[in-house]
Amino acid sequence: MPTVQAIYEHGVFTPLSKVELNESARVAIRIVPLDDWQERFNRLLSKVRRHSSAFATEEIEADIRDAVREAKAARHG
Repeated sequence: MPTVQAIYEHGVFTPLSKVELNESARVAIRIVPLDDWQERFNRLLSKVRRHSSAFATEEIEADIRDAVREAKAARHG
């Protein structure tokens, strides 16, 4: 299932996009305030940038392409 953003108002979560579910379907909701998520993401991104600054962009992109190919091959047997 995809992640769905919602607004919480008056005790009710209202999805901000269409949700494909059967009526009365039970779901689990993990609450992650977007401002908290953004802050954590920015810290992680800063850390990645600090550690990757010693490598050329082309080298990083080649490693990412190789990793994607390896993951796809492992998934498809």
